[in-house]
Amino acid sequence: MIRLMFGLLRNPLAIGWALVAVMALTGSAYTLGRIQGAAAANARHAAAQARLQAQVIRAAELASRREAARLAADAARRKQEQELEDAARQDPNAGRVALGADSVRRLNRR
Repeated sequence: MIRLMFGLLRNPLAIGWALVAVMALTGSAYTLGRIQGAAAANARHAAAQARLQAQVIRAAELASRREAARLAADAARRKQEQELEDAARQDPNAGRVALGADSVRRLNRR
């Protein structure tokens, strides 16, 4: 085996082909590593994107629920406001200088 290797060293054509083979193997290993590395990186990025998208969806659902609760509270406030306004309009003592007991009770309900 050693004689064969020393025999190759004396032949310049064999050295050239050996260098070409080594370069081809190195290049193919590099290319394969790049392809596999890119696939792994793409898989990691896709998984991270899916996690972030799930977080965004959960945040949007939470914001929707909070907005619905805010709108319901606003509607209840407007309804109470309208009821108090209607009660004030129906008060027979509305033109008096001093407030009557019913007017004070109505104001205290606020």
